[in-house]
Parts: sequence; structure tokens; C-alpha cells
Amino acid sequence: MGESIPKPPADEYEVFVENFERVERGETFAAADGHKLVADDPFYPVLLSPYGYAGQFGYRGQYRGTVGQSSDGANSTSVNSLSSAQ
Repeated sequence: MGESIPKPPADEYEVFVENFERVERGETFAAADGHKLVADDPFYPVLLSPYGYAGQFGYRGQYRGTVGQSSDGANSTSVNSLSSAQ
């Protein structure tokens, strides 16, 4: 994943971005009691939630490519193996 995004003590939390959608440098992505959290560098929010976790908003992810089909037709869930019944 990436580094966690700490959640400061507050009564009210807000998240202004969508998970897995790039957050640009300088973009406000969350707030704690109205105090805005602004991205120092671009990142992809992963599991970001205002109330999902006690001590963090979620994680800063980085784009690593697209999961999809390979040139030989395999996809991310393909497995080449023999079962014990074969």
C-alpha cells in the first residue's frame, strides 16, 4: 500500500476525494474539525475514510500499473496448476 495518513484528534472528520483517484499536489483531500489537510505531493488514496479507522484516514498509494490481461491471455486471476485429482 503506502504510508498511512494520520488522523489528528478532532470531533468531526471529512474526506473530499475518491479512493483510487489521483490527488494532486496542493489539493485539499480531508479535514479534521475544519482544519484542511493538503497534499504535499501527488498520491492515490487507498481505503480513505473519515470514520473507518481510529488513528488514520487511510493510506497514500502510488500508481504501479494496470491489472489486466497479459499477452498470453492470462489475467490477474489465472492460475496454471494441477489439482490432486488430475
